[in-house]
Amino acid sequence: MADPLSISASIAGLVTLADSIFRGAFHYAKSVKGAKREVTDLAKEAQNLAGVLHQLSLVASALELDSFESTLRLHHVISCRQLLLRVEKAIAKSKADLESSRKRDVIQRHLKWPFSATEMKELLAEITRHKETLTLALSADSVDALSRCLAREEDIDGRLTTIAINVKETLEISTHIRLNDERRRVLDFFMSINPQQSLDICSELRHPLTGLWLIDGDAFQQWLITPSSKLWLVGIPGAGKTVLAGAMIEEVLKKSSEGIGVAFFFCEYKDSQTHQPLQIMSTMASQLARQNVEAYKALEAYFKELHPNNRLGSGLTLSRMSEVLHRMADCFQTVYMIIDGLDECGDRAQDVANAFLSITETEETTISLSILSRNEQPIRDVLQDSFTHLEIEAQRDDVRLYVATEIESRIQSKKLRLRNMALKDEILHALVDENGGMYVGCRPPTYIESN
Repeated sequence: MADPLSISASIAGLVTLADSIFRGAFHYAKSVKGAKREVTDLAKEAQNLAGVLHQLSLVASALELDSFESTLRLHHVISCRQLLLRVEKAIAKSKADLESSRKRDVIQRHLKWPFSATEMKELLAEITRHKETLTLALSADSVDALSRCLAREEDIDGRLTTIAINVKETLEISTHIRLNDERRRVLDFFMSINPQQSLDICSELRHPLTGLWLIDGDAFQQWLITPSSKLWLVGIPGAGKTVLAGAMIEEVLKKSSEGIGVAFFFCEYKDSQTHQPLQIMSTMASQLARQNVEAYKALEAYFKELHPNNRLGSGLTLSRMSEVLHRMADCFQTVYMIIDGLDECGDRAQDVANAFLSITETEETTISLSILSRNEQPIRDVLQDSFTHLEIEAQRDDVRLYVATEIESRIQSKKLRLRNMALKDEILHALVDENGGMYVGCRPPTYIESN
């Protein structure tokens, strides 16, 4: 079933992109003498698509108040997003070139149109196809969605609670064993640091549909399907590493079962406890123990070893915790481990890297490990020879979609008032094309206002 929360949050940005394509193509057709008819046709099709998307955004908003099987699927939105981003960027560049041309270059301006005749035919056909698909979904869903929203007001609170519980269960540390007081005591003893709050923050900050370049990319997909693989994702400050880590964790949590284990951790600069290899391992052990009965028994045995009945107990040690964690991992077919912010550990970063590298280099291990950090020499010395290396850069498409969505939502909420809608294009260009693309996929605390 399509996720109405994701769809609703994403369609608004597509409206702004379609509007931008319309204005850009129309401006070109008006400014360039002899511009091909296909340019005008593209402007009209983009305008029609924007109208359908706007109506669809209203229905998607209504879906937030109800839950039913929608005709619209998230891949429809993703496919439309990819097309609009590609066309909008090309036309924006063409518009900039056109405006910078000198008078003596007027004769050559038509050469600046970014698409060939063949490409134009394909674009028009593709836009028409998206419009027809979205129109069909709109027709099928609108009456049903609106009637349900109006007729079932008494069920809204209960439905929202159910949806919230289902979403929370999907994105939380999975528990597949039956818990009792004794088991909770064991699990809580090892989970001295709960990473769930950090994951919740990542989920809140991440804008819908951003980060798909990573999740759908070859490197991450290869890591998912290759046993015992190791992936090191590197990025500068502000490249969105932690938000992307949240997206990766959400993706692997969908796979969690008694046969597939998931454990994750967020290292934080201000919390020295998150810099300790032993604390990270014990937290991950607690997570895995919740997902498999045999894994829990292995951790319980270590707990009893630490708390004997007839003598004083001993404390956790890194060597024993490593052995237990490896034994627990063997209870699964595959274990996905994700550690974010390794560089936040400072002087302990190498210790953490070495500790986890040691448990993944044994023969026939089930652990696939992914680490996100800055590209710092101490970390590189440990990871570069054993891990697949992937550079993370702020993706301009993610930033463009986010800004487009925020512009549209602020116009609708009247936080942004524009007398001339062409200013939307200028705002989009200024915030996306003239900055470094920082804070990919995140929602900053400030907003734009205009009179």
